Amino acid sequence: MTGNVKARLIPPTPLPRAVRALQKLELPLPKAAKAVPQSSANIESDESFWARATRLVFTMSTIVAIGFGAKLSAIEKFTPAEGTGYMLGILGGSLMLLLLLYPLRKRFRVLDGMGSAPAWFRVHMALGVAGPVLILYHSNFSLGATNSNVALFSMLLVAISGVAGRYIYGKVHNGLYGTKADLPDLLGAVTALLGEIEQVVGGASGTIARQLTDFGESALRPRHSVAASLAQSLVVPFSTRFAQTRVMGSVKQAIADNAVRHSWTAKQKRQRYRDARRHVIAYFNGVVKASQLSFYERLFGLWHVLHVPLFFLLIITGVVHVVAVHLY
Repeated sequence: MTGNVKARLIPPTPLPRAVRALQKLELPLPKAAKAVPQSSANIESDESFWARATRLVFTMSTIVAIGFGAKLSAIEKFTPAEGTGYMLGILGGSLMLLLLLYPLRKRFRVLDGMGSAPAWFRVHMALGVAGPVLILYHSNFSLGATNSNVALFSMLLVAISGVAGRYIYGKVHNGLYGTKADLPDLLGAVTALLGEIEQVVGGASGTIARQLTDFGESALRPRHSVAASLAQSLVVPFSTRFAQTRVMGSVKQAIADNAVRHSWTAKQKRQRYRDARRHVIAYFNGVVKASQLSFYERLFGLWHVLHVPLFFLLIITGVVHVVAVHLY
């Protein structure tokens, strides 16, 4: 890949500090189509099948549990003051208290040896879902006294905030359990993929690289206001669909032209198309992530400021609720 292509991918002015630093980096192209740089591999790597399947099963189980509980509420199967309903409240409240273990693990080094950070994060998210579901069963999916309602709505706010935080977290990290995304690494990865794609198709005289860099140049243009950053984060993912369709058309044409020149078999053509498509998707994903990174980093900071006070509000209202129930 020439320096001109790299220069077109990264807008000249004005540039954030991270992008200016990127211009000082050397980003050599791999010599073979199979030699994918580590940064490129990070973009292209997806969660394992079992990770996705586990998350899907957990999500569907949660939805079924909530629906089933809502049905049971009509016959008042559980009552908050006694029996199974009371025990579910104790269990749900205990799970919510256990959520404190994750932030404590990050603050106290003595807990570092007790499992990996991703494992703790998985448990934290699971408890953040299971606890509220049990509390809903405890409350019979209905409102009660004032102190009960305050505790219930505080819990629901924390649960909704947690789901939103999980989404934002994935936008500023390499996968749900990966390291924090870094703008120079992201741009270095997508730049290297330009050469990968050209090599896989057998050469396209820079046509495909120009299409990709035109998109990258537009998507990575700095936005100086929050409103502009928000608009960019919403528009860029939709524009990738049209751009990707155009690029894949060029990929298909380039493979067809080079297949005649190099006498590729039908199987070789299909394999090259699949490889090129994988690289193209990785390129667009990397550009989208890079274009949204600054906005979601800012949003994640604001979320953290909001989520922590909400959680402590939940603890306070929960304690008040338990005390009021047992005293009165």
